[in-house]
Amino acid sequence: MLDKISHWRKQLKSLLEEVQELNMTFLMLAQRLIADDRFAAIAKMNITDEQCNVIEKLSASDIIALSKRNQFLFSFELSGDEVERSLSTGRGSNSMTKAAHLSIALLNKEAV
Repeated sequence: MLDKISHWRKQLKSLLEEVQELNMTFLMLAQRLIADDRFAAIAKMNITDEQCNVIEKLSASDIIALSKRNQFLFSFELSGDEVERSLSTGRGSNSMTKAAHLSIALLNKEAV
């Protein structure tokens, strides 16, 4: 029984670390896009002008602190088919390649 609890704790810890990493990546990408092209950032990242104002003023320590939340700071805007297609187009089973393809798909989605 203790082995199962230990196993679940490790899985939960790993999952929370991945959520935190995604949050940090999202905030850093958003800052970069806002600096390069604010209107594109609003459309591609599905954020408001007010959120842009907040994100662009975040310091590195603010980003780290916000990233450590145990929930996503963003929402996905792709359909299940788009996510599946993005994940299946990577060469081999390299998770980094698949993540890159998904990131490209997220950035290339058309603004509604």
